Amino acid sequence: MKNVAILLEGESNHESAKTAMGLIRFSEYHIVGVIDSEQEGKTTQEVLRCGGSIPFFASLRSLMERGLAVDTVIVGCSYAGGKIPLHMRPVIKEAIQCGLTVMSGLHELLEEDLEFSQLAKQYNSQLIDIRHMRNQQYVSRYHPHREHTKTLLTVGSDCDVGKMTTTLLLNQAAKQHQFNSIFAATGQTGIMIAGHGVPVDRTISDYTIGLVSQYVANLTQEHDLVFVEGQGGILHGNISLGIFQGSDPDYLVLCHEVSRRTMKYYEMWEVPPLERFIQVYEEVGTWVRSKKPAKILGVSLNTRSLSDAEALNYIQQAQEQLKLPVIDPVRYGVKKLWEAIENQINE
Repeated sequence: MKNVAILLEGESNHESAKTAMGLIRFSEYHIVGVIDSEQEGKTTQEVLRCGGSIPFFASLRSLMERGLAVDTVIVGCSYAGGKIPLHMRPVIKEAIQCGLTVMSGLHELLEEDLEFSQLAKQYNSQLIDIRHMRNQQYVSRYHPHREHTKTLLTVGSDCDVGKMTTTLLLNQAAKQHQFNSIFAATGQTGIMIAGHGVPVDRTISDYTIGLVSQYVANLTQEHDLVFVEGQGGILHGNISLGIFQGSDPDYLVLCHEVSRRTMKYYEMWEVPPLERFIQVYEEVGTWVRSKKPAKILGVSLNTRSLSDAEALNYIQQAQEQLKLPVIDPVRYGVKKLWEAIENQINE
């Protein structure tokens, strides 16, 4: 198990720290600390609302001076564009000069940075770029799933609404109920957690469907139930549709962040009602399958902007309005939604 320090310098907020929060909640890494000079002395529970007593440090040096063993530094931020923040470069250089492994899921690749790559050779440091897809090749857009297996895809009203979290927690619930299930990762954080996956936003668009189809179909060869992590939203990009067509799902779960009024990064586009999303996604299901198209089995809400009382009220109203099970997986778990999924599988 890797001893990991997460680099979040200046980015310890819910908008930017999605990768860090995902690793803290779900990875098997031993996370010894988080580096952000603005949060020194605090814990991840205080700043990110997860992780308990994992401490923040002002620098990599201060972390190592505490005698904490660390062999890997992971860049823990994620945002549109995926550039390596300039203010993180000194810490990345320091980690390389200490001979540590440095891992990043950003679009700007560590290996293609001349300064980082030269230092890595000099200090025998390994650079790992999760989004680096070598030798992409076109593959068939359809790979049949093993007979009698089932696939569930999380779909979203937008990006950063809770699809990965919902997918991982549903997979955990399935395993707890003795299902031979697996999580299929399609984004950088999910791939870090699972150890496998397809970073779909790095694929050549003409290859996306086939690469996802091949990946998911291969997982069905050894697993009876595959939970596929969705990306983005159907109304603002081709990534969501490519995953939908490639994964060929039997079931869908719609994810939504309750305070979102416009699409993230696109304030000119309003977020439609959930009923409209259900209609659109189920229509897409008929494009993928003429027989037994995928249906929305439930809704997973991110209610972090609401108080407990407001969240419960919102969930109850949504459930009555949509006639579907509605949950917040972080606040209240996925039991209600998992029961609906299990009932469908057993029909």
